Amino acid sequence: MPPSLSNTYTYLSVLIWPSLLRPHLRVPSISHVDFRTLKKEGFNAVVIDKDNCLTLPHQDEVWPPYQRAWEGLLKTFEPGRVLVVSNSAGTRKDPGGIAAEAVSLSLRAPVLLHTVPKPGCASNILSYFEGKLDEPYTLQRDIVSFGLRLRKEEEKDKRRLWNRWEKQVSGPLLGGPTAEESSYISKSETISKSHLYGADISLEDCATTSRTLKTSENLRILVIGDRLFTDTLLANRLSSCLLSHESESSHLPRVLSIYTTSLPQPRDVRILRWVEERLSRNETQGDYTRFIRNNKELDVEGSNGVLKPTLWEPTRFLTPAWWREINVPPLTWHPRSWKILPLTVAVGRLLGKMARIIGVILLSLSKWGWERSKSFAKQWKERVQRSATAKEVETSPSEKNAQHDNGK
Repeated sequence: MPPSLSNTYTYLSVLIWPSLLRPHLRVPSISHVDFRTLKKEGFNAVVIDKDNCLTLPHQDEVWPPYQRAWEGLLKTFEPGRVLVVSNSAGTRKDPGGIAAEAVSLSLRAPVLLHTVPKPGCASNILSYFEGKLDEPYTLQRDIVSFGLRLRKEEEKDKRRLWNRWEKQVSGPLLGGPTAEESSYISKSETISKSHLYGADISLEDCATTSRTLKTSENLRILVIGDRLFTDTLLANRLSSCLLSHESESSHLPRVLSIYTTSLPQPRDVRILRWVEERLSRNETQGDYTRFIRNNKELDVEGSNGVLKPTLWEPTRFLTPAWWREINVPPLTWHPRSWKILPLTVAVGRLLGKMARIIGVILLSLSKWGWERSKSFAKQWKERVQRSATAKEVETSPSEKNAQHDNGK
């Protein structure tokens, strides 16, 4: 797949080559991936999705069952080698990068800012890992640098005052700083150097991150995500970009795509997921099951199985739970609020109320008709019984006379 191909042509090419949607590995979650073995095999970079892969959609915190696996992933790879690439945070849907900032601070990993959504941001990802982009910038780094600069200025002012006072007054009261104060100052300077990526990564490590980034000749990337149309196709694009540096003796691909199937919120884009599974036929490229951890080694117990869509999957959007997830703008008398979605919902609610009223009326009429039919049937039955009794009374004297004549 050409790396410069637009997303539209990429999606259309899937209809011709559905094998592009087949990942190398299918796992329920990141807890089932053996990252240490992958690191030993030469993989030195990770591109991971956020929504439904690490966190719930539109949230910043790691989903609790994936917390230990995420901590292990950050410890396995070097600082700055785990890049979060999302189609929500860090895109045009995130003005000013506010959501990307929050996600970066919560996950303790850099978030890629890209204008082209996945899978069209392969060149930006390679530029980051090759050191062509600037260092990961976060608001926390700005706060730390400003705090260090402010503390240095305060220390200079303090030393200047002490030097001035030492020239004018002598004695222990206004003398220079004692040994305890000096040790306290050095400790406070050390503590104030907060961390950008976590408790075990200092600012000096982050400053050297761009210098330790490797070139594309020895770059091997893991692409982890829960969508085939975005993450798996992104892995194919990255593989196309790195194809010129492929080693003939390598038995593993330069880019390994990992597809997670256990979704914290399975109602997310349910129809598209059903289409993806149908096109990929639930198959993978090659056999890489040796990178899946055993059940005994899993950090998280009780993980869900693989999502298996059914033929009734496209009709799930008709359920009331799916409709409640839609955010409908309020409809007012102002013409600007007369949009398609609010008008459709308002007309639907009006028709629903009318149908409810008509249903109540029809139910009342049906009950009244049922009662009337029962009373009519009862009256008709009584009338039939009375007529039968009258016939018996009329025929009984004639039968007696006939029997009497026969006896004679």
